Amino acid sequence: MEERPDTAHDPEKPAVERSARGNGPSPSGGVLNDGLECALVADAIAGGRDAFQQLYRRYFRLISVMIFQKIPAAGDVEDLAQETFLHAWRGLPQLRDPARFVPWLLRIARRVVTDWRRAAARRRDEDRRLADAPADGGAPEGVIAAAEEQARMLAALRRIPDPYRIVLTMRFLEDLTPSQIANRLGEPDGTIRNRIFRALQKLERALRAEKDTRR
Repeated sequence: MEERPDTAHDPEKPAVERSARGNGPSPSGGVLNDGLECALVADAIAGGRDAFQQLYRRYFRLISVMIFQKIPAAGDVEDLAQETFLHAWRGLPQLRDPARFVPWLLRIARRVVTDWRRAAARRRDEDRRLADAPADGGAPEGVIAAAEEQARMLAALRRIPDPYRIVLTMRFLEDLTPSQIANRLGEPDGTIRNRIFRALQKLERALRAEKDTRR
């Protein structure tokens, strides 16, 4: 059995981070069946780096998008996603049910974001100066309009609760079917379909509210 590295004290990070960092791998290239995914998780729990690399490639984009929806600093998203997987690697021995890997991973990502927000609050003066920096006046109007629309959508997504934001991310950015989402989250298919419907309603209301605040 391969020895699990202590990345908290070892400056050399796991091979999975070094090999995949910056590649932005997408997990949407096919959906593993439950048995194979559970086997991968079980192998990773036992210290299997190859299995963890496969899980990393499969879920890196999902975690990155979820984090992007929660923080204003897009440049920090990749680092926070990497940190999420480092915490997951170190914490795998505490995961008792391999079938719950995705919800467990999402909880880790939320904690990482919470820690980032606390640190950002301590640097609020610097963040305020960066946020107040003037925009490039030479940008074309179309580019500015597209950026404003993206900002409005992101702000609206931040207004809705995590369970609804997650299923919208998986449905429309990961292009997963409701059944695939249900398998990943370990919840009934009907529950996920209902949550997607309610999430779209909440997003529509959030978009209207965001539009009103910008008037």
